[in-house]
Parts: sequence; structure tokens; C-alpha cells
Amino acid sequence: MYPVRSISQISKLLFFVKIFVGFIPINDQSSENLANVILQRCDELNLDMTKCVGQGYDGAANMAGHLSGVSKQELEKIIPRQDTFIVPVTVLNLTLSNVMSVPAIRNCLGVVSQVVNLFQESFECKQKFFKKLSKNMLQTVKRKRLLRLCDTRFIERHDSIIVFLELFECIVMALEEIAQRTWTISSTASTLHSASQKSEFLVSIVVCEKLFSLTLPLSIFLQNKSFRFSFRCEVYK
Repeated sequence: MYPVRSISQISKLLFFVKIFVGFIPINDQSSENLANVILQRCDELNLDMTKCVGQGYDGAANMAGHLSGVSKQELEKIIPRQDTFIVPVTVLNLTLSNVMSVPAIRNCLGVVSQVVNLFQESFECKQKFFKKLSKNMLQTVKRKRLLRLCDTRFIERHDSIIVFLELFECIVMALEEIAQRTWTISSTASTLHSASQKSEFLVSIVVCEKLFSLTLPLSIFLQNKSFRFSFRCEVYK
């Protein structure tokens, strides 16, 4: 929670001072309970809720949902004079999340995630991967380590996909060799090797890379401090 402590107006620009008030453990995630927890905490801080002018969330459905979210169903009953704001980059992230719900793309990212986990969590797989990398591509690639896919923000997956495609040849060769072993992970490697050779996977991962290459600059722009500040000033007017 970040209640606004003070607002000053200098040269017609608004400056907000936010104070972090702590983490609150939640057992019941219903909108009614979340609203009660928020109001209870505000009451403990002696905040005058009649002066509340807005709410801001990262787009969580149970918080900012237009039908049953906290902001609509609960807090507006008590605080009618307020608006709900979402950070622009969060809107982009939510949009990409909807796009990535397409089965082919979702399955592709699932395979990538499993491959990365396999090579990072298994010492034998990691050694086999670096052996293939040293033999075939060590001098031609800049990055030599696979990156995990971010679990919460799709726009931060760009680097993971780029590195995966750059090292794809070594990944496939390592998976093929591991699959021929009698290790406990050989069956998993065999499954992932087969999945990575399917045309649907190959097309999907290229589509993901192209999409992320377009949205990454936009994400960086939306997170620019000057943009976010001017955007909020226009909204608050």
C-alpha cells in the first residue's frame, strides 16, 4: 500500500509523495475481504478516507475488475468520489498476456520454460549443453547461458526468447544426445526434443520473438519516468 502523504503544486505540476506502509498477509482473496483489510489498515493509520481521490492497482482482476473487483464492488460503496488508475505498462502486459493465451503460443512458451529448467537444474544436462556449445558455437555467440522465462511479466521474456533462439542448435543437439542416455531425465529430454522439432513450435517461437521485439521498445518507453509523470498529470486534470 502506498497512501499519498502530500501534494504540492509548483509551476502547475503535481508532485506526489508516497509512503510504504507494509505488507499484509491475506488468507481470503475475495473482493469483500480485501476491501475490509484495506479499510482496516487505513483506519489504523488514521487516514481520512473522505479525502481519497483514487485507487491504483497492477491490473489484478480481484482488485481492479470492472464487475467484481475491490474498487468497483466494495470501496466505491464507502468512497464514491474516487477513480481507478492502472499503470500504462501494466495495460501492455495484460494485453500481451491475453495474446499469449493462444494455444500454440502458450504451448511453445511452456516447452521453452521446461527446456531452460532442465538445463539449469540438471548438472549432467548443463555439462552436455556447454560441451556442445564449446564445440560448435562458442566463438560466434555473445551469451552462453539460457535465461528463465519471467513468470509474471510477458514483456520481460524477450531476452529469454532471443537467447533460446541464438543457442537453439546446441539445445537440440544436447537434448538429442541426452535422450539416448539411460539417465533419469532422458525421457524428459526425448519429449522436449520431439516437441522442439515440430513445425508449430518453430513457427510459434519465431512469432514470439518478432512480437517481443516490437513491444520491448514500447515497454521501455512506457516506463520512462517523464512519460509516466506527464501521463498521470493529464489524467488527474
